[in-house]
Amino acid sequence: VHSKGVTLYYLFNHRHFSHPAAYAQSTVQRKSCGSFKLGFSYSYHRINFASSTLPQPILNKISDDMRFDRVKYSDYAVSFGYTYNWVAARNFLINISLSPALNYIHSHIKLEDGQSDVTPWDNIKRFNFHNLNFDFVGRLGMVYNNNKYFAGVSVVAHSFNYNKDKFSLNQSFGSVNVYVGFNFKKRKEFLNY
Repeated sequence: VHSKGVTLYYLFNHRHFSHPAAYAQSTVQRKSCGSFKLGFSYSYHRINFASSTLPQPILNKISDDMRFDRVKYSDYAVSFGYTYNWVAARNFLINISLSPALNYIHSHIKLEDGQSDVTPWDNIKRFNFHNLNFDFVGRLGMVYNNNKYFAGVSVVAHSFNYNKDKFSLNQSFGSVNVYVGFNFKKRKEFLNY
């Protein structure tokens, strides 16, 4: 499995809510606050599955629809969710962010015999409501930041759903980041949020 992507989002309460306080440590949130957020993301996924290399007892039991070599799909998603920074103690922040997303998928499947089920042009020239799915992105961050030193942990979880007539695939992955550091030459106007 190979996945890559980019996400852009807009925070409606950006004057009082600081997303970087939880995930970039460039600001410090002093009061608990939340914000709705609107996002757009693009991701590309490649899943290799050499079905011909499976042991014969397994091959005898799987459907012909599962005999493929590769699935590639691009996922375009619009999300709307809510994120909240809870200042649990002085200099200690906990953030939770939940964003369901509506996505549209363009796919390309390479079958076991080397043939393709659809050409890239087929995906571009026709819009199909069957290619709409729901995805989900969740974030959790905890950070201690006293303006000089910071330490924390963050978790980001994604789920992607690929549904076709032949088969469906639910793909979930996440990342955990643990960090420590210190700030130097920090500009005073960005110290407190």
